[in-house]
Amino acid sequence: HTIILRMVSTVFRDMFAVKRAEGDGPISLEESKEVLEILLDFVYPARKPPPTMNISLFHSVALAADKYDISNLFEVLNHILLGKYPFTTLLSNRFQNEDIHFFAVEKFIIAWDLGWSAVAEELSSETLSCDLNSEIALDLLFEGNAGAARPLLSLHRQRRTWLYNAFSLLARDYSYNHEIEM
Repeated sequence: HTIILRMVSTVFRDMFAVKRAEGDGPISLEESKEVLEILLDFVYPARKPPPTMNISLFHSVALAADKYDISNLFEVLNHILLGKYPFTTLLSNRFQNEDIHFFAVEKFIIAWDLGWSAVAEELSSETLSCDLNSEIALDLLFEGNAGAARPLLSLHRQRRTWLYNAFSLLARDYSYNHEIEM
């Protein structure tokens, strides 16, 4: 694995250089075997990523990609989180059926936690159907990255203002056009 890992990661490149200077032997990594296998699935050309991945595992994989500076994986992970990657689908650990729209809040929190502000902003539009004052949303926002609550609420307010202004303009135009026809 050393050749591939050196190619995709400056951290691994440096780690293997130091290890070679110290002598051969295994390198211990903190991540679980599952997380490391998925990282390898993404960086090896002949291997396929998992068709489904739960959101908490995805978060661990993304944190590991960041930790080991596997930058060519960031775009793929962004697309997976946005639901735009055709080979891997994210699954919620906690939401099913009628509460599944709160999965968007969970994904927003992960994007915000990883510092992916553009992805978080895009995901925030998926959260518009969620009542952010509900117990479920508040639990999510404050048990995850509480710092994500403020920008999400701000984006919601901003979008609601845009919608209100757009509908106000449409209503005013309709009223004006309707008066002319009479």
